This record gives sequence, structure tokens and C-alpha cells, in this order.
Amino acid sequence: MKMTDKQNQVIELMKKLGSKGHVIARGDSVKVSLPFAEDANPNITVWPNGAWRDFSGTDTAPEWEKLGLFRHGYLEDLQHAVTNRFPRIWNELYDAFDKEHLDYVKRRNLRWKNIKLFWGSLAFPIVDFDENIIGIQTRRIDGQEPKNMMVHGSDGKNGMFIGNRAGANTPLLICEGATDTYTEVFGVTQVGCISSSMLGGLKTFLNRSRDVYSEFILALDEDAAGRTAQNELLSFMLSIGIPREKIFLMVHTEGNKDLNDEMCHNKSFKSIPLNVKSEDIFVRVVDEVTPEMESAVWIDFWPPDFPKMKHSHLFQENGGKGGIFVFPESYGRATINKLMWLNRTSAYILRGF
Repeated sequence: MKMTDKQNQVIELMKKLGSKGHVIARGDSVKVSLPFAEDANPNITVWPNGAWRDFSGTDTAPEWEKLGLFRHGYLEDLQHAVTNRFPRIWNELYDAFDKEHLDYVKRRNLRWKNIKLFWGSLAFPIVDFDENIIGIQTRRIDGQEPKNMMVHGSDGKNGMFIGNRAGANTPLLICEGATDTYTEVFGVTQVGCISSSMLGGLKTFLNRSRDVYSEFILALDEDAAGRTAQNELLSFMLSIGIPREKIFLMVHTEGNKDLNDEMCHNKSFKSIPLNVKSEDIFVRVVDEVTPEMESAVWIDFWPPDFPKMKHSHLFQENGGKGGIFVFPESYGRATINKLMWLNRTSAYILRGF
């Protein structure tokens, strides 16, 4: 059978609440599996006009009541409940005031007054441009994996973190992940993507805020995913008209992989302007081979100390994608920079070759 628009909408909203989305047809009605339950059996009947009822026979009344619903209703009731779900959950969470978590957030220089607890993990609100809560991400501090988890139904695609609002005409510090976004940094507005692969909410924020801030500082992680995300965001920022002279990149000092490390170890961080020596932004000049370079793709020469090193033909076979690349000093910086932009990665220049 062909479902009505209202039936489709009810099913999608049930999925946002945790339903596994198993659907079967029953005449002109359909049945979909229950939210907030492991039961995959379709126990909720949805009629063509958007009316629905829970026929599971289990004690689900308290769960529906938490959403402001009975065990039955209409599409409009469900829409209202879904919209208010995460603000309600967030308001019901405890502040991170117990000793274990409070010691952790203070040791990591986090804005602890804005962090809550969710089932023993730190909890951070995922918000939209207007700071409406549209999801929650949790972070374990006990060393177990997965370290970060989004609460089911959170809108990571369109969401972001906003750790601090310092007002207009201040620097905008653009971070990766919750702990960097909530790291205590004075005098900046801090926003962050959920992860290096989820940039949608952050791009929306940048597009709507491009004329608001005096500077834009990209402070993503010092790893392959962070570099790729930085390049993507940098390209996007330039494409929407943010002037190069307003853009800065955080410098990672030795042993620090992210903004939180920099602030914990150094109590500050350094940044360089994008429009100064821009050809060196993704290139690091070194005098000797580093451990990271040993597994890199070497371009156009065989280093005498590494006769079995990968040669330039692998660069072509790989489509020029992925990894770190090593260039001889004889290569022109403009050429290297162009390759790094095209391949969304970074490189070393080995001095003396």
C-alpha cells in the first residue's frame, strides 16, 4: 500500500524517538515498532489521517508521559513532543557537581558550569544556530570505548556545539568536538563541530555569522581527520566571502594534539594568520626524517637512507589521496601548496634534498 504523507511523518518521528522503524501494512493503516524499547515488533498503529495508538500492551505510559503524550495522539502531538524532547531531557539532567566529574572538568580546564551528567558520562548540548537544543553528546571519562556517543535521535547533521558567547566583534574560535569547544579560553566565542566528519551545523553558523566576528581561528585536531576537516572548512570560509586577513590557524606545539591539550599544558595557544606565508600553511620544513615520515608517500626522489621508501608512482596510483607526503627542498612552494589543497592533506619538505 502507499502511505499518506501524515503516516510517513509519524513513522519518521517515531524513529527519532528510538523506534527501529519496522513497518507492516494493515489495510489502510500501518504498524510501526515502538520507540524507547528493544522490541522491534510493530505495535503502534498509524492511520491515514496521522492518528496513532500504542497497542504494545506493555507499561509504556511513563515513557509517553515524559514526552507529554498519552499512549495515543495525532501527528501534531508527536511533532510537538519531538521538538521539545531534548530541551526537556537536558533540563532534567544533574549538573556535573560530584567530585569525580568535577575534578575531571577542572583538570581539563572545561567550562564546568555548562556541563551535565547523563548515565555517568559528561553531557554536552548539541544546538542549532539559535541555540535550541537538538541533541546531546556524552563523553566517558573512565577510559572505556566508545568515548563519545550521541543520544539516539540527536541531530548531528545540522547541530553543533556553542561553548561560549563573547559577543560580536570578538574572535570566533572554531573547534572540533565537545571538550575543545568547552575548553576555557578568555575573550572568544567558541563554537565546534560534533566531529571532523559532521560539519553541517558549523557551516550554517559560519555562513550566517561571516560579518559578525573580528577574527576566525581554526583550531581543529592535529591528525589526518582534523587536517581534512580544517581544509574543508577553510575552503568553505573563503567561498562565502570571509576575508583571508581575518582567518587564523592554531599552531600545534610538540606533544599537543588539540586545543584542550594546548590550554592544559601551556595555558595558551598560538595562531598564525592565513595571509602570511600562506604557501606554508600545510607544509612543515624539517632537517631530518621523522617517524611519521617513514610511512609517508615520498615524491620524486629516493632518500638515500630509505632505499625501500614509496616512490612517486604510488602517488599517481593512489589518485594523490590520503597520507602525508614528503617533498625534496627543490620543489617550489607554490607547487606543493597547490597539491596539498587539491588532495586535502599536508606535507613535509626535507631540507637538503
